[in-house]
Amino acid sequence: MDARLAARFAGVIGKRLSSVECYGEGTSNQGEIGVGAQAPSLFGTPSQIERYGCDYLYLSDTQQIEERDLWITYQDSRRNDPTRGPEWRMTYPRASVVMREARSGDLIWVARDARDRGQVLVVVAEAGSEFAGRLDRILGLEMRLDATVVGRKRQRFADVDLRSTGAASLDADDADLMAILGVEVRTPNESKLDLLLSELAGVPLAGGWPSTRDFSAACRRVAALEDPLSDVDQTMAVWFALTNELFFLYEKYKIQPELDAAFANRSTIDVDAFFRVANSLRGRRSSRAGNTFEWHLADLVSRLGIRGHMKRTLPDGTAPDFIFPSADLYLDPTFQAELLTVLAAKTTLKERWQQVVNEGKRHAITYLATMDRGLNASTLATMRLSGVIPVTAKAFIESDYSAMSNQFMTFADFFEGVQGRQLGAVDWGISLNDLPLLCP
Repeated sequence: MDARLAARFAGVIGKRLSSVECYGEGTSNQGEIGVGAQAPSLFGTPSQIERYGCDYLYLSDTQQIEERDLWITYQDSRRNDPTRGPEWRMTYPRASVVMREARSGDLIWVARDARDRGQVLVVVAEAGSEFAGRLDRILGLEMRLDATVVGRKRQRFADVDLRSTGAASLDADDADLMAILGVEVRTPNESKLDLLLSELAGVPLAGGWPSTRDFSAACRRVAALEDPLSDVDQTMAVWFALTNELFFLYEKYKIQPELDAAFANRSTIDVDAFFRVANSLRGRRSSRAGNTFEWHLADLVSRLGIRGHMKRTLPDGTAPDFIFPSADLYLDPTFQAELLTVLAAKTTLKERWQQVVNEGKRHAITYLATMDRGLNASTLATMRLSGVIPVTAKAFIESDYSAMSNQFMTFADFFEGVQGRQLGAVDWGISLNDLPLLCP
């Protein structure tokens, strides 16, 4: 899926807020944002104060605040001093609930409307939130990867190049975020929905939906990669992106009758029914994303001839997603710990990566496969200190984490390491025929 950002916005600039720009922190009564040298390319160099209509949006993991039909002004604060160069600032209404909620370190974007040049959208995302990571990754500024502590000093805005952003590879939650911003999302693979429905014909349904195992297998068949093992990083990226898009399309196909039955032709909306349907959809989407990712990994593991157990509960109550070369050898105190590999799999992390720290502690390192493209510098540093190494697609490392590529392992490097340790187990005297082969 891809978002048509340039059709929605004439331009976007973004940065981290400092304390003097956050009226709600009480360090300044001005209600001003320093917009720096990037603003004139978007708003020009007027000699007087210019006023724009403005909508404000605040996003965090716990709340969403939207304010419409407010204002924002743009001006050179030194316009009356001919001895000094321009200093461009924007002033927001101090009564704005969004700007009162904003805090130092939060990410802010100022976007000028492409359809109405007199209209501006200001988006503030709480530092470290999932929304901040997603929007920062989509817009391509990589502010989340900067571990610099922001104090009172104003930061400079950076200009978003709407022609080269991360908006060309969206998942379903990204699409929801774009909808909040009023950005149209396109699904180039919409024609493949019929292929998916054909692949799912005859598949057992539970509650009207196929299992994630069957759905992921159907998506891999629709992808029809000639040789999935020729580039495992590319394979994972393709399977993951196509699965996201196909589920987005399949979800709409499946839930339209459900929504029609619940809400169509009703004089009033049953609020309880609305939230019941919404919560059901969100829960299903979250579960689907994680489980299909695990089945894609299991398929590659099987194709590579790697032995191991999936979801085997250990005596300590933990159940790592994958243990290589087997859970039985993991429990054998005489087997060399250096030949074991524990892999967890989570499409998105937030704070949930900490759940894997205590899994598979016979080995000092836990590998964590993820497709999360919004991790920040602080999270990556803490993961490293906790002995957790993130594994992701090479293309994601190059496009989203180029400044911190040494913090990641590619799928190719990870699988090569597992295969090497498996050979070590054979040298140790273990027969491959005695080890479990995953069959996704």
